Amino acid sequence: MKKVVVLSLAGVMTACASPMWQHPTNNEYAFNRDKAACSMEAERANPSTAVPYNPRLDPFQQANANIYNGTANMGRAFGVQNYFTNCMTAKGYYQVQR
Repeated sequence: MKKVVVLSLAGVMTACASPMWQHPTNNEYAFNRDKAACSMEAERANPSTAVPYNPRLDPFQQANANIYNGTANMGRAFGVQNYFTNCMTAKGYYQVQR
């Protein structure tokens, strides 16, 4: 049983390892510059559509607003990540697993 837990934990930790960006010729300075530029572009291209909190809403309306905000923010997160990945790839970077 102990082996199964250890192997499962190792598998989960390996799957959660974030990939690293590599470029054939760029140095760390160029990487940081490109990463910042792609992050800003991705944030601008995917503006937040969340509804601001309104204290005058009744609990049912507030629950609906919370559900909308949760799905809107999740969709935005995917959009930002995809835009960022495409931007970095367009600049010649590729991802490798750690």
